[in-house]
Amino acid sequence: MGRIKLLAKVIVFVAILIFIWNLLCYTLVDDTKAFSRLTLHDFSENEGKIEVLFVGPSTSMMGIDTEIADECFGENTFNVSTTSQTLDGTYYLCKEAIEKNPNLKQIYLNVSPGILLRNVGEVMPTAIITDYLSSNMRRLEYVWGSVEPEYRGNVLFPLIRDREDIFTRNPVEIIKGKDKAYRNYEPFSHRGLEYKEKGFVTGVRTPENQGGHVYRTEGIEEFREENINEEEVRYLEKTVALCREEEIELIFFTAPYSDFYLQGIKNYDSASRWIKAFAAEQHVEYYDFNLVRRDILNLLPEDFLNMDHLMESGAEKFTRVLGGEYRSTSYEGIFYDSYQEKMKEDKQCIYGIACRLLEARRLEFEVLLSDDYKGDGWQYSVEVLGTEGEPLETVMEGNVICLSQGSFKGKRISITIMDGQGVVFQGRELVP
Repeated sequence: MGRIKLLAKVIVFVAILIFIWNLLCYTLVDDTKAFSRLTLHDFSENEGKIEVLFVGPSTSMMGIDTEIADECFGENTFNVSTTSQTLDGTYYLCKEAIEKNPNLKQIYLNVSPGILLRNVGEVMPTAIITDYLSSNMRRLEYVWGSVEPEYRGNVLFPLIRDREDIFTRNPVEIIKGKDKAYRNYEPFSHRGLEYKEKGFVTGVRTPENQGGHVYRTEGIEEFREENINEEEVRYLEKTVALCREEEIELIFFTAPYSDFYLQGIKNYDSASRWIKAFAAEQHVEYYDFNLVRRDILNLLPEDFLNMDHLMESGAEKFTRVLGGEYRSTSYEGIFYDSYQEKMKEDKQCIYGIACRLLEARRLEFEVLLSDDYKGDGWQYSVEVLGTEGEPLETVMEGNVICLSQGSFKGKRISITIMDGQGVVFQGRELVP
């Protein structure tokens, strides 16, 4: 009898601890703007229904419109891509999808050159997925299989992960944000992004983000084959083996980037060749949609939210090519052999304006052009606006913009290129 009472007390004590922990998480962890929360909820809601799956990092999350994909593929599709998703996350999501969807036929895996250089088991890319996986067993399998022991607590427990600033948060505001719409998993917009349905997140224009192809170059990582992470490759191999064992057709693809971004990588063709060779070695089809002929997929500056993510208009164009008439012929005849070959076909093209901070008040810019475009006789008009929209005084020193006072941080920039006939190109909305 005494043992039963002791066991009952332990159970009650553990239940109280769990209640307190969940209460703290609810009041101190703000995930009201977590797009992966909606994606993985919809993923669970579509259990047993998914026939074609798209998986990968944010370039496919924002690049594949599932409503259009349903129409083009004639199947029920789902996009389980997430921000900064590394290939370990891809593997475990594929594993979950295959187990829960007996009618799954195809998986389109977005192999991004940048992801190949990342580390598996990073805290935030992992937690973005594991926080919302419906299967606790899959969550533990993922964390124990991929995350180093000293970081597992950070991944599994948001309060531990956010401990450095957890007590600076306002519980009242967090609870207010967890309203009926939050509890019902209703779509929302946040910081220029909008959740649509079945994992598709699109960009929306805001006063702070008007596009225009003026970008900072510091965020572009040059691809070098020697920097490829072997663990990422191992998980890619595991995904191939999983799909082969389960008789699921696996297709590798790379979602389209802006020409500005591709030029910033500098040696994009070496990345594309590596993925192509790896796919051939694994007997998997691979399609690089950065090599598509422009008459097939013509993405304009306004089709991009930023240098490597599509707007809704761009996602529609890309999804229709991915799932359209060329798919039945394995996209035959629509690709160049290399990006360099594609660029040689470009005539009189301006790819964008690259900007680089030299110091707080000095910003250098360079116009990226096709090889046949010299830009002779061009003039430049530059406008820098303050945080309140007021014009700031600037001085030009060649291709360097100098602020008379203050710094470029938080400022908006518009650069207009003109020749004798009028405006040639306008880039705007750089916020360093």
